[in-house]
Order: sequence, then structure tokens, then C-alpha cells
Amino acid sequence: MGFADARAAADRAETVQRNQAARTVADNSVDANDCRELLLMLGLPDPPEDDAPVRTRNERAQDQRAAEQRVPDYPYQDAPAASYQAGARE
Repeated sequence: MGFADARAAADRAETVQRNQAARTVADNSVDANDCRELLLMLGLPDPPEDDAPVRTRNERAQDQRAAEQRVPDYPYQDAPAASYQAGARE
């Protein structure tokens, strides 16, 4: 491997690391403005556009709270059985 090949490999590795760092900043940002400011401070590019949506920390926290407050779909043990419903006869 010559110098030019090594340099090209190092440039590719740096690009990958910078994109990963930008993705991490985007994933942990509170909102779009926070992300933009952090990326500018760190001298990082905008995260690459791909099919994976970037979820901010705030969005992940909202999803977590919603999941914790969700009522389970299974019937409770103390729920009356079908034969005990009003109007049902044995």
C-alpha cells in the first residue's frame, strides 16, 4: 500500500467517524436548533440523509412516557367472565 492509498483510507475513515459523531449529536439533541448549534460548535457536518429517522432525546422520552402510561391489552383477573355479564343466564 502506497502513501496515496493510505491517505485515501485515512480520509475515508475520518469521514465515517465524523458522520457517526454527527449522528450521535443528532440522536441526543433536544430539538433541531440544539442539534444545529452543537454540530456547528464541534465543526461536524449535518448527519447523512438515510432512511433511518433521527429521534431526539426529547422524542424518545415522550415515547417512553407514553409506553409507561399505556393500559395493557390483556383482561384483568378480576374482570367478570362472559357468563357473569349483565343479562347472561347460566
